[in-house]
Amino acid sequence: MGVNTARHVRTVVTAVLAGSMLTNSVAAAPHPTQSESDPFAVLDPQNIVLPDNMTWADYVKPPGTTWADPAKRGSERNFNIALVVVDYPDHPFVITQQPGSTPFGNPQPIVSGLSRDEVPAYYRDFLNKPSELNHMHTLHEYWMEDSGGRYG
Repeated sequence: MGVNTARHVRTVVTAVLAGSMLTNSVAAAPHPTQSESDPFAVLDPQNIVLPDNMTWADYVKPPGTTWADPAKRGSERNFNIALVVVDYPDHPFVITQQPGSTPFGNPQPIVSGLSRDEVPAYYRDFLNKPSELNHMHTLHEYWMEDSGGRYG
């Protein structure tokens, strides 16, 4: 064994011994809420709700924001989106049909029986103007909330 190799082995052995002595003398403090009688008690319960099971009542607005306001601009970028509505020659827009007329029970009675000419204005307003129908939420608000105010 060379001089450098022996020195390296001694350094490693010393570091391992010192580390093992230190780890034996340091103990973690028990979690203050851990039950003494149940060593398997959950320390940090994950209280989640799947989005499929959420309702509008579960929505919590980020404090201090008015992101549904179209005058509120994103700090990095703002989008100008063109809404192009297209239907099929053999199938009209669902919202122009009678309530519950599709296999999935759509359209809902609140929005049904519109004329074809009313469809673009309906979707423009639904996506961009807070109303009872969209629960006062807009596409602009979605982008602002999702990006932390950077994109509007």
